[in-house]
Amino acid sequence: MLLGDGAPWIWNHEGGLLKEAICIVDWYHVSEHVWMCGRVLHGGNTAETKAWAKEIEGLLWEGQVRAILERLRTTLARTRAKSKRAV
Repeated sequence: MLLGDGAPWIWNHEGGLLKEAICIVDWYHVSEHVWMCGRVLHGGNTAETKAWAKEIEGLLWEGQVRAILERLRTTLARTRAKSKRAV
């Protein structure tokens, strides 16, 4: 098992050395990315941002990765601003 912050070089380097490694992003960094995404999508520290981020964190904690991906796909389909789509 390989625990990291999600930086591509970690997975590419270490994951390449450990062919059968399971790569996991640590909770702190995942949460950091979730909140950053929420702030871009919903603005600053709004109530909508907090609700969205907490919902995603809850799903993540429960291992509901497919549900998260579906929500992100739905959000992407509804989002027009390039900066928000990039996030």
